[in-house]
Amino acid sequence: MEVWIPYGHVEALLTIQIENLGELVDPKAENRSTEVAAQLSEKLKDAQKLIVCDNKGATLKSLKTAFGDSPPSEGLKVYSPWPKEVELSVPQLKGRVSKLSKEREKVADEGGIELAAPPEMRDQSNKLFLSTAEPDPFFGLVDARIAGCLLGISNSRRLAYASSETNVPRVFQKNPSYDALWNLSSKVQGATYLSIVPRGGEPYSMVEDGGLDKLKSEFVSIGLSQTKGIVVAPGGRGYDDTLSHAVRSIWSAVDSVRKSGAILLIAECREGIGSQGLEMYLTGRISDAKLDRVEYADGLEEVEYVRKLKNDYSVTLL
Repeated sequence: MEVWIPYGHVEALLTIQIENLGELVDPKAENRSTEVAAQLSEKLKDAQKLIVCDNKGATLKSLKTAFGDSPPSEGLKVYSPWPKEVELSVPQLKGRVSKLSKEREKVADEGGIELAAPPEMRDQSNKLFLSTAEPDPFFGLVDARIAGCLLGISNSRRLAYASSETNVPRVFQKNPSYDALWNLSSKVQGATYLSIVPRGGEPYSMVEDGGLDKLKSEFVSIGLSQTKGIVVAPGGRGYDDTLSHAVRSIWSAVDSVRKSGAILLIAECREGIGSQGLEMYLTGRISDAKLDRVEYADGLEEVEYVRKLKNDYSVTLL
C-alpha cells in the first residue's frame, strides 16, 4: 500500500506492506470547511486587527474562504510572523500583512517575570487572534489563547515553565502552565480568540475562547492496541518546520507503541532545531547532569521529552 505523507509543502511517498497495516482511524471526515469559514467571516466583520498565530493549512484555508472574492476592508490590520506565506496562501491579503512590532512594553509582572507586549496588542481595539489548535505535551493543548501569548508577549514560555509542576508529557491534560497563559491572555483588551480544530488537514470546527476541555472534545479519540512501531508525520507545513515542533507532535500518538518500540518521525525541519533549550542540549552545551541547574532557555522543557523518547523508544528522524 502506498501512503502519501505531508512533508513541508509537499508529500512523501511511503510504501507499507499489507501485513504491517493496522486499523484505519477516521478515514474520511465530513467536510465542514465552508461552515468554519462562514463563522470566521462573521467574526471578521467586527475586527480591527487580525493576528494570524500560525501558518497551518487549516488556518490559511479558512481565511482564504472567509474573505471570498474580495479583500477585507481597509480598516482591518493583519499581522503574522510569516507575512509572505500568508499573502501567498490568502491572495486577498496581498500587501496587507505585517509583522508585530519588535518594541515591547511591560504589561504584567508574574513572580518576578516581566511580561511585555507590542503596541498592536496593548490598545483597546477589537483584536481577533486566529490559530489551529493542536495537542501539546507541555500545555496539554495549544489553542488561540496560548498561541497568541507565545507569539506576542515576551517571556510567556518562561512564565509557563515557572508555573509547571512537572516536565512529564501531558497531552490533553489541563495543567498550571496552560492556566498561566490562559490568565495572561485575558489581560489583552478587546481580544477574541478563535481556535480551529482540523480533521484530515481540513478545517472541521471552530471554537471561540475555547478552553482545553471544550476543544479536546472536538478531536478524534480512539483507543488502539499497542504495536511494535509507528510512523509519525506531524502534518506538513506549519507542523514540521522545526525539530522542536515535530518532537512535540509525537506525544499524541506515542501511547500506541510499546516500550522499546520503533518510532519513525517524518519531518522536514526546514527551519532547523527551533528552540534554544533543545539546541543547547543537542549540541552538548548542557548535559543531563546539569539540567536541573541550568538557567531557563525557551524550549528547555523539550529536553525532557527527548530524553524520555531516547530511553523508552527507538526513534528515527527522516
